[in-house]
Amino acid sequence: LKDQQAREVLLAFLQDIGVLRRLAKAAHWPPFQAYPQDIERPQVFFSYAWGEGSDLKFQALQHFLKGLAEDFRKAYVDVWLDLSRMIGDIESQMRYGLNDSNLIILMGTQTYAEKTLQGSQTNVKKELDYSLDRAKDIQQCSLVPWLLEGQFGAIFPSLVPQQLGQDASAWLSFNV
Repeated sequence: LKDQQAREVLLAFLQDIGVLRRLAKAAHWPPFQAYPQDIERPQVFFSYAWGEGSDLKFQALQHFLKGLAEDFRKAYVDVWLDLSRMIGDIESQMRYGLNDSNLIILMGTQTYAEKTLQGSQTNVKKELDYSLDRAKDIQQCSLVPWLLEGQFGAIFPSLVPQQLGQDASAWLSFNV
């Protein structure tokens, strides 16, 4: 995120839901201080649906995710983002990334809704199902849906807890 206000909103939201506190406790680290190299850093996983490479909305989403990943890294949180970490078998890489993550953020877009419909066999649907299973144990992982466009019930399946959701639609403009 380039806008300082958006960064502050993001950090406030993460603090409000206790994510930073849980991540810090899990990794035994104080966020935003000098980072000792011998302490395991927490990891966040960005779950989102791919669009067509020429799709301007998809390009805007990827640009947003790259900036967001950089912001998390500056806060000493590792980020699993397929753009930089996906090599080899997609499904095993997704599971590996999800298993190593303390926080999973679902990026809610219209494309996400279309690709996570009941009965879908898309990679993002498999990712969502695995995320929901993994997040059942709150000690193991937290799941946070971010609504980037549309209405919560139309974008996320009913299994995704709306009370954990954040309307993040102001953070990214899909007006292309």
